[in-house]
Amino acid sequence: MAPGMSLRFPGHRPRNRAGSRFRNADTPLNRTRPYRGEPSAFTLKVCFAQSGTLMWELIEPVSGPTIFAEFLERHGEGIHHVAYDCNNIPFTQRLAGFARRGFPLVQSGSWLGRNQFAFFETEGATTTCLETYVFPDDWHYPEPEMWYPPQR
Repeated sequence: MAPGMSLRFPGHRPRNRAGSRFRNADTPLNRTRPYRGEPSAFTLKVCFAQSGTLMWELIEPVSGPTIFAEFLERHGEGIHHVAYDCNNIPFTQRLAGFARRGFPLVQSGSWLGRNQFAFFETEGATTTCLETYVFPDDWHYPEPEMWYPPQR
């Protein structure tokens, strides 16, 4: 979590993209993007950088209620979550598995209507928030607003 998005990774060039923004516009899709059980419209600024198989995700909450804004208010900058792809277990089974273990869903949704993500209230048991996500096999990131370092 970082306000201002001025962070960079010395020695690590982003393989996929950096500095992209996506918005949760007022569309019917918002009904599937709950925040603590209620429909939520929000805007985030997200930056991705990849080093080998490790993906770094920097998130700046811009507007709307989010678990990311909550984290910044409570803790300041820091590591908010760890994400798992769960070895292709169907997404609904993942959600059910977290619920069965007593971890409530706190924020979820879809990006560009193609992928899915879900964050769970796991801090009490693990000291961090856990996320699971699904990207379709034919997923391609949209062109970002900017690259770091700049592309030539």
